[in-house]
Amino acid sequence: MADSGFIKFWATAILSTLGGMAIAVIDMQPNWDDTGITAGMLFIVSGIAGFVSPKRFWLWALLSGIWLPVAAIARNGDIMMFIVLIFTFGGSISGSLIKKMVSRENK
Repeated sequence: MADSGFIKFWATAILSTLGGMAIAVIDMQPNWDDTGITAGMLFIVSGIAGFVSPKRFWLWALLSGIWLPVAAIARNGDIMMFIVLIFTFGGSISGSLIKKMVSRENK
């Protein structure tokens, strides 16, 4: 039987990746022009992942945030889109810290 840590790792990795990809697809739509919602959703997706698995917050930030810059570079060469990683790292670090605070209070 699979280890629960193994399952949690892969579930979090897949959900972070799919969440980031979905946000990138929405953001690349021609009529979409709401940077605040895009940044907020990236923060939330990576924050949830950071909460679920706080030890790998950096990985969740990259998996959820890399797709938008990759799509923007492929579409029009806009390397400035890497700035969205600020929001994903902020979200995953916040989720990780919240998880640690909640875990301490429950002890």
